[in-house]
Amino acid sequence: MNGASSDEMSQQKGGSQLQSQTDAPIKPGQSPEARLLGFLNHANKGDLEGGRLAQERGESMAVKTYGRQMEVDHMQMLQESEGAAT
Repeated sequence: MNGASSDEMSQQKGGSQLQSQTDAPIKPGQSPEARLLGFLNHANKGDLEGGRLAQERGESMAVKTYGRQMEVDHMQMLQESEGAAT
């Protein structure tokens, strides 16, 4: 790898700004609501993973506690957005 971030590489390949920030697929013909919910779900899943990593790898109790709160908050938001989609 040449040291370029994935955002830089996506932009170099002509990817849209939205795709380069999330790597979430944007499908042709999707409604704006479906696109927004897809973006939110993708972002929440990423933050869930970040919270889990903070709990596993955090060295201080404050980091582990923050990671747990991230996981709880983003799991709730993910459930709410999936509920809204149905």
